[in-house]
Amino acid sequence: MPAIPKEAFDKHAYLTTELSNYIGRSIDKDQYEQLINRLKSVLTPKDRQNANTIMDILESMEKKSYIAPGKYADLKKILNEFDERIVRDVIEPIEEEIIAIFEKNSTNAALPLGQSDSSNKEAIASSSTDKQPPKKKRKISEVAIPDSAKYVYANSGQKGLMLILNFSRNREGSTDDVEKLTTFSEAKDLQKELTGIRDEYLNSPRHSKKYYCFVCVIMSHGNEKGIMTDDKQPISIDEITSYFKNKETPNFIGKPKIFIVQACRGSSVQPVITPDDWPEDKMSVPHDADILIAYATTPGYKAFRTKFSDIGAWFIHVLLEEIEESYESDHLEDMLISVRHKLAIDEEWRRSEMCQMPCTWTTLTKRLFFR
Repeated sequence: MPAIPKEAFDKHAYLTTELSNYIGRSIDKDQYEQLINRLKSVLTPKDRQNANTIMDILESMEKKSYIAPGKYADLKKILNEFDERIVRDVIEPIEEEIIAIFEKNSTNAALPLGQSDSSNKEAIASSSTDKQPPKKKRKISEVAIPDSAKYVYANSGQKGLMLILNFSRNREGSTDDVEKLTTFSEAKDLQKELTGIRDEYLNSPRHSKKYYCFVCVIMSHGNEKGIMTDDKQPISIDEITSYFKNKETPNFIGKPKIFIVQACRGSSVQPVITPDDWPEDKMSVPHDADILIAYATTPGYKAFRTKFSDIGAWFIHVLLEEIEESYESDHLEDMLISVRHKLAIDEEWRRSEMCQMPCTWTTLTKRLFFR
């Protein structure tokens, strides 16, 4: 990517100043709060709380690379939903000037990251022939991964729906895990059949609009065949998740369905392996899209639970700790990486020569934030 010309930076600074002045003059306090609410997908709660002016908002978006000279797609999308005149009268005229600057300063009329122009032409080769040089393929490492609201699940003005399935027979202390989950989510222990929950909440046009995600927590004994219900009959996780895939939940397409499984997946104990040189120190969508299953352990191994203590199930305990600590800044899959690290590596969760290795199966197509 070519260097951004100073003239483009100057125009960008002029744009943000004009934008701040224009919006500041044209909206009242209530409208400002509405605008702040629309920024949930791009700004953390702390950033929104500290945003006392429009310029504060713009500076926060700059720091997170949502806006830059010539890169205004995310900002335009948010403001178009708020007041399209802001985009038409302020952003687009100056944006055109910035694009012209890039075209003037680049031999191949390349635009900055986040912009495209179908009228761009390849540069004419400076040789004795009229042939143009072949396009140079970029290495995968050179292709920027977009950091955009487009890749974040929307949750503006909506809540998450949590279903807790706790099979408590011969699982002393499991009610404490339910209490912790209920306290964290302000949810109820819904004792209904899976199809009932699906049809009443996820497939109801009235109810499905209220929720941006569905989280199902399953806690039980288990083995290689699946989880054990109170009638001692195994049910596979594949069967449970099949009730919630896109063909079965047409009103919830595009929204994430998360399954957190606290259960053994076998009878073996995960051993601790120490190498000799170890140092000390995803509209047309796939049927399976937008599902995440977080298992307490890998196939074939046990998941641990400390009875008669505040800890309870190790996986649930560490997961809730990590969410409470990091939900404002991290998306779910980042937090699950931290959970896996803690249970697998931290000495706090080692018991003699035993350990626990959580794992995740996912087809999520965006980042899921719980903020």
